[in-house]
Amino acid sequence: FSETEQRRASHILIATGDDAKAAEKAAARQKAEKLLAEVKAAPDKFDELAKAHSDDTGSAEQGGDLGFFSRDMMVKPFSDAAFAMQEGQVSDLVQSEYGFHIIRVTGSKGSGEKPFEQVKPELEALYRQQQGTKRYTELAESFTNTVYEQSDSLEPAVKKFSLQMKKAQRLTRNPGAAVPADSPLRNQRLLGLLYAEEALKNKRNTEAVEVLPGVMVSARVVQHHPAARQPLADVKDQVRAQLIATEAARLARAEGEKLLAALKAETRPDLEKFAPATTVTRAAPGELGPQAITEAFKLPTASLPAHAGVDLGPRGYQIIRLEKAEAPDASAESRRQMYREQIQRVLAQTAVSAYVEEVKSRTDIERNLAQ
Repeated sequence: FSETEQRRASHILIATGDDAKAAEKAAARQKAEKLLAEVKAAPDKFDELAKAHSDDTGSAEQGGDLGFFSRDMMVKPFSDAAFAMQEGQVSDLVQSEYGFHIIRVTGSKGSGEKPFEQVKPELEALYRQQQGTKRYTELAESFTNTVYEQSDSLEPAVKKFSLQMKKAQRLTRNPGAAVPADSPLRNQRLLGLLYAEEALKNKRNTEAVEVLPGVMVSARVVQHHPAARQPLADVKDQVRAQLIATEAARLARAEGEKLLAALKAETRPDLEKFAPATTVTRAAPGELGPQAITEAFKLPTASLPAHAGVDLGPRGYQIIRLEKAEAPDASAESRRQMYREQIQRVLAQTAVSAYVEEVKSRTDIERNLAQ
């Protein structure tokens, strides 16, 4: 938790190219020395002289200000000079591969360890994260071993880890709308294991599968009904409902695309069919679903209002009208830090899972079911 030492400086650069001749370098040095004399005589005119004479176009408009930088951000001769000076000092001529510099140090910060009270919240968060990852790894390993070693039932795992047993009916290889979008039973790896021979014929627990970061699941098949063609009389109502839903979705899409085209052409500017305007963000999408929020943030903001259409399949067709776009507020930075920490935890958990799978793949395992 040490802070990197930084300096803030302004400079005036009189540039010389790598292929500059001796006479050109001499002329550049002479010009730089003249400017240095003016700066020494009137330090308060540094910004004015930088704007008028510096060849560094990126900083000249700011009076030569380069902002804060660490040692490794600048070429060595420049850094050596800047970090050897105190705030308010002006250097002699400093020659680098870019030419001749006149440097004025305007600020400094960092160097040394941060006070404990300053880093205490960060230390607490780091400790909690490490302990949480460690505890999860221990539990994940124990859970994995339990469902494997006692593979004829999930009850031992339920009791050992105080879990709740959940049951699902009529689970197919391709789960339909009856299975929620966030259900672990939509995980392709778990589904593959449930339809494997060990689960179907031997009625063994599946291996533990991490269906989401920090979420492990094991399942077992209680009953299996092989695929079979059903009589039309048994499924007639379902077929009819499906046909109606498909045609309704097609008509809704056609009507939505027609209205969207009219809105984009400004032949239908009325807002009577739109819900009241609301402010949304990616983190707080309100009533907009994932598809809709994605399309909303794709819309160009140069010319508003802007419109986009979202095909919701059997749920219809949605039109989005973007009326205003706002830049993120200052609190977004704290949220970004939180997201960084979440990503770090996910990566750590993924690495642990990958390690466990790799160890299992190169280890001979024997089942002693009698024990």
